[in-house]
Amino acid sequence: MSDSPTPQKKYDDLKAEIQMLDSKISLIAQKIRMIEKNEDIIGRTIVTHNDKLAKIESAGQLPSTGSFPASGESNSGLASEVDALKKQVAELREQAATKAEVSELHYTLDSINPLDFVTLKQARKLIAEELDKHRT
Repeated sequence: MSDSPTPQKKYDDLKAEIQMLDSKISLIAQKIRMIEKNEDIIGRTIVTHNDKLAKIESAGQLPSTGSFPASGESNSGLASEVDALKKQVAELREQAATKAEVSELHYTLDSINPLDFVTLKQARKLIAEELDKHRT
């Protein structure tokens, strides 16, 4: 009898190798998808930072807000109120998130999916509940 493998053995070896290659291809495809998601997140972050930079640059070139001609006491009172309101609006704009920032956060949360994670306290509680079920 010769040492050459039987046709069934060759078929099984080939099938196992194909399955191994398929799993490696799936793993590579998964890594590529993750890289594409990260690329998209980085792109959105760059756009957001560019928008912020443009706002900062344009804010530095604006004239001062207190340039109202004061032609009486009522006008100066209105001018000071307008200045105060402009300051409040500027502060609110600094605190508020832009549409791009919210979109970036939404995309990041979708890609991470925090619902897939559990805290240590939650895991211990689930384990304790399962153990109690099996003990009774």
